Amino acid sequence: MRKTAAIALVLGLLALTPTQAQAGEADRAFDFGTSDSALQEGYTRVTEATGYSSAQGYGFADTSGLTSADRATADALRSDFVATGGATFSVDLPNGDYTVSLIAGDATEATDLAITVESMAKVQQTAKAAGQYLEMSFGIALVDGKMDFVFSGTAPKINSLVITRQADRTPGTIPTAYIAGDSTVQTYDPYWAPEAGWGQMIEQFFTTGVAFDNHAIGGRSSKNFISQGRLDTVLRAIRPGDYFFVQFGHNDATVGIPDRYASPADYKEYLKVYVNGARQRGATPVLVTPVSRLDYNATTGKFNVSFPDYVAKMKELAQEENVALIDLSTLSREYLDGIGPEAAKSVFLHVPAGVYGAWPNGATDNTHFQEYGAIQMARLVAGGVKALGLPLSGLVREIEPPAAVPAKPTGLVAGGISNAGAVLKWDAAESADVYKVLRDGALATTSAIPQASVSGLAEGKTYEFRVVAVNGRGDSEPSDPVTITTKRALYKYDFGPATGPVAAGYTQVTRATIYTSEKGFGLTSSANMIDRDRGSALDDLGRDFVAYFGGSYEFKVDVPNGLYGLKAYVGDLLGTARTNISAEGGTAVAVSSSRSVATTAISGIKVTDGQLNVVVSGTTAHLNGLEITPILTAPEGLRAGSVSFDGISASVPLSWTATDGAAGYRIFRAEEGDAKPTLLGKVADTSYTDKTAQIGSRYDYTVTALDPAGDESVPSVAVKVATVDDSVTPPAVPQAPRLGQVEKDSVELRWSGVDGALLYRVQRAEKAEGPYKLIGSTQNPSFTDDKVLTTVPFHYRIVAVNRGGASEPSPSTASRAAAKLKRQMERLNRAPVAVATGSGVYLGWRLLGLDDSGQAFEIWRDGKKIKEITGATNHLDPDGTAQSVYRVAPVGGDPTAEFGVWSQPYTEIALDKPADDYTKDGQPYTYSAGDASVGDLDGDGELDLVLVWNPSNAKDNSQAGYTGLVYVDAYTMAGKRKWRISLGKNIRAGAHYTQLMVYDLDGDGRSEVVMKTADGTVDGAGTVLGNPSRDYRNSSGYVLSGPEYLTVFEGTTGKAIDTVDYTPPRGDVAAWGDAYGNRVDRFLAAVSYLDGEHPSVVFSRGYYTRTVLAAYDFDGKDLKQRWVFDSSTPGNGAFAGQGNHNLSVADLDGDQKDEIVFGSMAIDDDGEGLYNTRLGHGDALHVTDLDPSRPGYEVFAAHEDMGSSGNRGATFRDADTGEVLWSMPATKDTGRAAAADIDPKHPGAEAWAVTATGEWNSTQGELRSASGELLGQSIPAANFLAWWDGDPLREIVDHAHDQAKGVGVGTISKWDGTASKEILRAEGTYSNNSTKGTPTLQADLVGDWREEIIWRSQDSTKLRLYTTVDVTDLRIPTLMHDPVYRLSVAWQNVGYNQPPQAGFFIGNGMTAPEAPRIVYTRAR
Repeated sequence: MRKTAAIALVLGLLALTPTQAQAGEADRAFDFGTSDSALQEGYTRVTEATGYSSAQGYGFADTSGLTSADRATADALRSDFVATGGATFSVDLPNGDYTVSLIAGDATEATDLAITVESMAKVQQTAKAAGQYLEMSFGIALVDGKMDFVFSGTAPKINSLVITRQADRTPGTIPTAYIAGDSTVQTYDPYWAPEAGWGQMIEQFFTTGVAFDNHAIGGRSSKNFISQGRLDTVLRAIRPGDYFFVQFGHNDATVGIPDRYASPADYKEYLKVYVNGARQRGATPVLVTPVSRLDYNATTGKFNVSFPDYVAKMKELAQEENVALIDLSTLSREYLDGIGPEAAKSVFLHVPAGVYGAWPNGATDNTHFQEYGAIQMARLVAGGVKALGLPLSGLVREIEPPAAVPAKPTGLVAGGISNAGAVLKWDAAESADVYKVLRDGALATTSAIPQASVSGLAEGKTYEFRVVAVNGRGDSEPSDPVTITTKRALYKYDFGPATGPVAAGYTQVTRATIYTSEKGFGLTSSANMIDRDRGSALDDLGRDFVAYFGGSYEFKVDVPNGLYGLKAYVGDLLGTARTNISAEGGTAVAVSSSRSVATTAISGIKVTDGQLNVVVSGTTAHLNGLEITPILTAPEGLRAGSVSFDGISASVPLSWTATDGAAGYRIFRAEEGDAKPTLLGKVADTSYTDKTAQIGSRYDYTVTALDPAGDESVPSVAVKVATVDDSVTPPAVPQAPRLGQVEKDSVELRWSGVDGALLYRVQRAEKAEGPYKLIGSTQNPSFTDDKVLTTVPFHYRIVAVNRGGASEPSPSTASRAAAKLKRQMERLNRAPVAVATGSGVYLGWRLLGLDDSGQAFEIWRDGKKIKEITGATNHLDPDGTAQSVYRVAPVGGDPTAEFGVWSQPYTEIALDKPADDYTKDGQPYTYSAGDASVGDLDGDGELDLVLVWNPSNAKDNSQAGYTGLVYVDAYTMAGKRKWRISLGKNIRAGAHYTQLMVYDLDGDGRSEVVMKTADGTVDGAGTVLGNPSRDYRNSSGYVLSGPEYLTVFEGTTGKAIDTVDYTPPRGDVAAWGDAYGNRVDRFLAAVSYLDGEHPSVVFSRGYYTRTVLAAYDFDGKDLKQRWVFDSSTPGNGAFAGQGNHNLSVADLDGDQKDEIVFGSMAIDDDGEGLYNTRLGHGDALHVTDLDPSRPGYEVFAAHEDMGSSGNRGATFRDADTGEVLWSMPATKDTGRAAAADIDPKHPGAEAWAVTATGEWNSTQGELRSASGELLGQSIPAANFLAWWDGDPLREIVDHAHDQAKGVGVGTISKWDGTASKEILRAEGTYSNNSTKGTPTLQADLVGDWREEIIWRSQDSTKLRLYTTVDVTDLRIPTLMHDPVYRLSVAWQNVGYNQPPQAGFFIGNGMTAPEAPRIVYTRAR
């Protein structure tokens, strides 16, 4: 092991206020520079030639390659420096606690520096421009007497180091016991219940004379607990008289993870650091050997020693250094031996499916504990402390047992009975800690909840079970017994080589047994599998096996639909077998054995497709045998008796054959057009009469069986029933269907009555050809459809019914689209702008959405009317000057306030940049202005900015590391800050974490702000949301636990108005596609008029795998959930994995209500899937009228996964149906694509994508017309687009990217048909979002309908808002009153920013758009 990592421990950074320590206060102060530069008083000179020697006690380990320089300024410390390269600088010091203060920088050139101390990053790579200096302090707990600094970076320079010893610590009021360890020790968030660590439970076994501080965390070893700075946190807090418990070993043994792995010898050396660090601070170390796993010898039933080499090394260290030791390895193993392997399952995290929220599929975990087990381990540790003879030993207390034993358990039932096991359930007994399950009087298993699975049963044998409730006082009286008889397996398979023996009664499966439908069973593939026969020492089933080391394979069997149990045999006479078994997509069950054969049973496997699929995986993936037993088959023999009639009602008697083991049955009915069957009732016997049927109907009835434990079978075969009297002639077809009153939300229907009709059924469809759905019935020849919104025509037809059946449908009649919905929209002012140009003064102002089409405007300069305008809302005043003052007055309306002239085509908006700060692990970071959105926050008619501040260490979700705090500010366009919100430490910084929605949701004329929040978020009024002290960041910087919220803030003040839990919660992180926190935190958001009139907000989670969208309405006080779409809901599975890094909103189907284009799929306004193209995930998305020759909108999208897209890099599709109209071929991820009318020679828009190479800045790909015609393979940049100059074509927005800096200067270019010609370069600005080069914001913010672009200044102290000065004759109302465009501006900041789009075609040959159907929110 490297000495540096374990002995010369420098531990963690303190985020201290940077100060220049005085040399007189310091133990050592070093001024780095040249040999003849000025030396700061009280400092020791260090030059590039100062090598380390023990006599000198400081210096560089190797001076080769070092240089120095002096910039000859007046500041002796900052003027000179040593350029340190990859050098190590060492200082000899007594052990103790120190503060290090440093200065690093260069007066004339840039500095780029990182400092690592003994394999720990103390200063992350930090860049400082010429003349700027990194000044910071951090704490160091020194153990071995030498402090080593390792410098790196692209331009590392150091000016000074000051090292000051901290004051000696004094004992606390009471001792604190600190704990370091892994996931078996840690304290878990309540979400993960019942998982717990013994460190979480230890406090209850001690008096209040000692406090506990548990620093254990999952995934940590003795090595990375140091390298990640966690030991530092303990050693900087621990005091004389305290205690330090240390348990590691589980993760030290993980050879495949270098960050964790420590050999047993290195493990011992690392532990020595913990011991020495505690003793040097007057604390007492206590070593705890690693707790046992659920790992036992199947033959003897005795538990194996877990991590024996590490246990031995810890014991060696304890003896050599005279360290207190608790041998938890032995104590836990003895305890587990005493209760046996079955009872041990209630100690470890073996929990059934459907009981705990964090474990919906259950868990079979042989390492971690549930709460009961953690308590038992903590009790063993406390007992070990008591035996040590330390002062702490006297603080161990015995917990007072309950006053009485629990009551006798009641309600014991058994279900899920297979050939090897069963499920038992009973009523909870008050005060019970755990339950014992007795089989024929002997202990079978234990459980911490009133439910248990019992296994290891023999086929066809009868057993008696009882349950005993246990608490600290003792055992309850046993429950009444339940008797079961196990079933016999129907399918038995013996796996092994073709030459191996086959167990009697089993079917042989070899690697050559590949599934065919004729055979009915077999492997899907046997590639890379092996097989072995270990000889006759084991029986014919156990001696041989197949395996796949590190891989997985599938075995499938054709079976009737039903509920099944599975028993698997896993083992290897000559070694260890570690296998995971999953059936029908369920949670994998782990099975392990050593030189023996182990079994596991899985019950409750539902087969609905006629085939049982078993997936075998794991470290070795051994499989010796499988047995499959039907547990509960679907009821058979379902039949209907004679239908009887009573008026318009019918009674349908049903009966079926009893199902073996059933305790009851559920009856379902479905009518044609039903999305799912309706539950009619539950009975205990085998008959049921449906008295709710109607005459003249056709129904499908099914029945399921329930066992005593509540498990349900799959449905029976349906029986079809027609409630028809064949002796009666069906009625004639209804005639003359006609409309009555048609209102916004109702349609009256009438028709001619039919003789003999007892009932009329009314059907409705959105198209004349259908499909028609039953919406109601009536006994009269009239009906009012009051569950409709008449935004589109609806088609109706009538069916007459009597006992003889139903007539043919009537001719259809169509309602008119009576409802013309109007959308709430901001009441904006004219936003006039004047800019000095070489030809005079350019003026622009808004034509509002509800202005008359012929509205004229007067232009006044310096108090005099100079022009009346009836065309486009812009004008070039050749006589205007920079000193002119203007106002614009709509004829017959209120004039604007007077406004002056900009001297250049932009205005600057001052920002209040947050101060530089330090991360949790002490790393410095700064801020840059991020993405922004706009809204009228205070109702004055002027748009305000809402801006996200990005810390310099913001991360992509795939990148580990702590990030700085995220701030959200609000500013007026004049640069006045209105408020600041801090999202707090539990919201990570990065493009995918914070999605900002700014919109007037409640129609009060003032925009709200909605975003994801967490414990510690501070609103604009200074109020903290949730618990401010909770820090859920793990050691990798991810936030994967703790509550998540969605908060709506008042736009005027930034005050939180309402906060709800975020939907969906993260749940099982791994269920979203990976376990470390990448795909679980992919968020998107949008505003959408889901009812066609009022805006709703939609927030989502996930798009690589599971996808969930949740819609909310806000009424001014409360956020109310409107709907949730979840790809994991039955029937929605195909929608998983279709989302993009962005989304779009528009009325796709013409019903005046918005749909959401979510990547390769679309969600309807009611939260149901509209369509799914199955083209997969992508990075770019454009939705608008790209082809005005076609009805409706089109979607142009890029695709990442060539397997899903069929090697199509981009597709052009119909936005309503998802039909792909044409595509661009590709072979790799196509990360950029854009669409707009950029070439007047071709009708409609052009579309292009980087299909040639996939590189973001490629100028090669495909450029196609709206019809799909290939126009060329040279393409413009595909990042962003804007309407900028005087024609209706769109311009290319990009940036001049600096690869080294990772940013670019904003540009606008014009496409000439072959190449892009730059028309504006915004010198002094930077783009956002790395290579994507997007502006801070782009929208129609001031002036006429064309767009303004905001880029940040290069130092982020201000924003620059650029506007066009090109005159246009195109008169269009402000795009901010076009709903599609306004919603585009709202979602522009989300994920990978996309340019806003209009709700109509803007381009060459365009027609004038219809006036927007909007209504202004409350007046100013």
